[in-house]
Amino acid sequence: MYCYFHGDVAAVAVCKACGRGICHDCSAEVGASMGCRNRCESEVELIDDLRRRSLKMATLMTRLYWGMGLGLSLIGLMTIMGSLWSLRSAEPNLGGVFFGGVFLAGGIGCICFALRTKGSKK
Repeated sequence: MYCYFHGDVAAVAVCKACGRGICHDCSAEVGASMGCRNRCESEVELIDDLRRRSLKMATLMTRLYWGMGLGLSLIGLMTIMGSLWSLRSAEPNLGGVFFGGVFLAGGIGCICFALRTKGSKK
C-alpha cells in the first residue's frame, strides 16, 4: 500500500477516520491511533472517544443486567413461595405461581444475557 498523498512512498499506517494509507510524513499519532496530519486528527479523537464511552456503557449495561436478573429472580422465587404457602389456606393463589415463574424466567434471562455480554468483551 502506498501513501494516498505521496503515491510513490510506502504507507506506514491507515488513517482511522478516512481509511487512507498514509506515510510517515502524513501521519499524526492521536492517542493510540493514527490519522492524516492536519486533516483527520479531530475525527480520530472523536472516534477514539466514542469507542471509550461505548466500552464504558457496555460495562455499565452488563452490571445493570446482573442487578435486574438477581432482583427479578428473587421476586419470582418469593412470589412462588408465597403462592405455594397459600395452598394451605381455604383460597389458594395458583396465579401467583404463574407470575412468579414469569419473574423467575425473566431474571434468569437477564443473568444469561449478562454472562453472554461479559464473555464477548475483548
